[in-house]
Amino acid sequence: MNQPLACLIGADLPLGDVIRALDLLVRAGVASAASPVRCFVPPERAPLCAPWGEAFTVAPVEEAADGLPRQVLYLSLAPLPPGITGRVLTLEALLPTGETLKQRTQSLPQALLAALGLTETVLLPAVPPAAVPPPAFDVALNWRVPADWQLKTLPPVLWDALEQALTQRCLRVTRQPEQDDGLAGYMAWCASARVMVSCVGLGCHLGLLYRRPTVILAGPTLYDEALEDPLCHLLSPQDHCPQRPCNAPRCSWSPSGDLSTDGCMPRHDLSAIIPRILSCLAQEAAP
Repeated sequence: MNQPLACLIGADLPLGDVIRALDLLVRAGVASAASPVRCFVPPERAPLCAPWGEAFTVAPVEEAADGLPRQVLYLSLAPLPPGITGRVLTLEALLPTGETLKQRTQSLPQALLAALGLTETVLLPAVPPAAVPPPAFDVALNWRVPADWQLKTLPPVLWDALEQALTQRCLRVTRQPEQDDGLAGYMAWCASARVMVSCVGLGCHLGLLYRRPTVILAGPTLYDEALEDPLCHLLSPQDHCPQRPCNAPRCSWSPSGDLSTDGCMPRHDLSAIIPRILSCLAQEAAP
């Protein structure tokens, strides 16, 4: 890729997909401290550019029309803002068609590589180890999900039982705070434990980005594209639904509205989750 590149980050693309795209630019050698990529980004999303140190510089979206190079990667599925000129690569054009956003973005890294004419030179997340603080806890429980995606998380009684079982083993457990501490605070929390346990969402992306063994509790959505990462441990519930993964925020198979029984997540078995966490801790502690 001979032309300079800038990223214009929209407010609509899921945060995990933004992280996947930015990390890919670092792994492919496009963004580095020696040759940083300028990111025009909404202020609330600016922390997404921080994990790679000086590989990205940040500017307000409003400045994009004034100083873009000829090639622009538009990380959004919304219409292109006015005033953006030059060669613009839009996700709308790059991604395949699909019924759900998950179906469309699953092949995001491969689509970006092909469109930009790049080859990955590093196959795993490229955050410098020195940029990740030492863990203060053993296990992080990433349990919160957006209000319209409650079907993706375990019922509260299962999270409570999991936390109790781990603390009874004298493990230091941190649970995702109820109070929203902003994106930067959440990202710091995701790096605070030796092992991440998360339903499918941003916590999965951040746990693996920070090179923490990550136990992913799948349900109506999967994150099976991460299985090539040796730190990814994907657990599925006992199958009962022919539509899984449905990538839908409501369960049409059991639509009672009772999240303690609806959907896949109540069918996760702690007897499978706990040994996997302990195995991750043992492997992480090995020299």
